[in-house]
Amino acid sequence: LPRMQGEFVLSRLSADAKSVGVQLAGEHCQPNFLVILTADPDSEVQHLKARHPRMFGYRLPLEIQQFLHPSTDQVVRIWHNAYVTNRNLQPLYEWGNGGCERYTLDSCLTNSDTFESRLYWDQLVVFTSVIIVVDKTRAKSATPGQLADYIALVGLADINPDVDIGDAPSVLQLFKGSAESAPDALTAWDRAFLTGLYHTDQALRSQRREVELTVARSVSH
Repeated sequence: LPRMQGEFVLSRLSADAKSVGVQLAGEHCQPNFLVILTADPDSEVQHLKARHPRMFGYRLPLEIQQFLHPSTDQVVRIWHNAYVTNRNLQPLYEWGNGGCERYTLDSCLTNSDTFESRLYWDQLVVFTSVIIVVDKTRAKSATPGQLADYIALVGLADINPDVDIGDAPSVLQLFKGSAESAPDALTAWDRAFLTGLYHTDQALRSQRREVELTVARSVSH
């Protein structure tokens, strides 16, 4: 993007994250939310994979191939790297080779902090990085604000962008029809969803219900 547009998108993404309670690192940090705009996404992701073989973590080869070569044309490709933790957010490990090591794809994960509960989960999934690749040729009908807010929503939450959301008032409508008919920004529904997601306890088995209640209270006002 031209410098001014790039700075606008970065600022908008940061503002969206802060507004829903996402904690951001300081200015001098190691980025883990990467947004790439390119006219040739297929070549770009192949080039990235060649330069950074570990960029997709320990995910299954089939999942990686689906990201590199999607079966349908996608304006925005989303990839979340994550690892599994116990309820105290300590990474699970495998035991082998004479010591305790971070798990790999074929690991047998070990959780030494399990307990029987109908209220809490023993294992949680934590994002480590997000990669967003935008086909800027196909996204050119969207405004920078619409695009930034769309990226914020699909990047900060693990959302399937291909799911049928009907007529839900969401910026997810951006690439399901004309950009003119889509919301100009994150809607009250979108912000309530992200706020509920980041202000509820992921370890709670009732978290999904808590997020639903947050959205219902917000959009009913």
